[in-house]
Amino acid sequence: MSLLAILGTIVLFAFLAAGLLLVVLGMPGTLVILASTGVYAYSTGFERVTVKLLVVLLVITLAAEGLDLIAGMWGAKKYGSSKKAMLGALMGGAVGSIMLAPVAFGLGAIPGALMGSFGGAFGVAALEKRRMGDAAWVGYGAFLGRLIGTILKGTAAVSMIVINAFAIFS
Repeated sequence: MSLLAILGTIVLFAFLAAGLLLVVLGMPGTLVILASTGVYAYSTGFERVTVKLLVVLLVITLAAEGLDLIAGMWGAKKYGSSKKAMLGALMGGAVGSIMLAPVAFGLGAIPGALMGSFGGAFGVAALEKRRMGDAAWVGYGAFLGRLIGTILKGTAAVSMIVINAFAIFS
């Protein structure tokens, strides 16, 4: 491998790691993984990373993002959430992950997103004049959906990184 190829591979894996971090923060990091792999494939003439592999990564990306969205909505809806409370869970999760991201070298974003989802859904449900017990269940549903979505999307992101590693280093 030439020095330029080594540097390109290092840059690619830095972007792959950033994509994984974005998934942890509740953002579409699988898209970053897909896009950076596409740029790498194009810049290396599709030598190691083929168009077929990019299609596989695209399918994984679409499935992961879709499942993440469905899991979040399922959790909130299953426990009686309104559309406003679901939006509160989404906003709360984003705020929580950003606020706790500096804790434990970025790993604080995970509990921040989970607690923020709970808090956002609970707060909106409570403001909708629900009983506190009902609002707590709505918050729990948002928490559970967010947890399942993050696990699914995180698993997909790690799989995409492993697929990249096998394609490049085998």
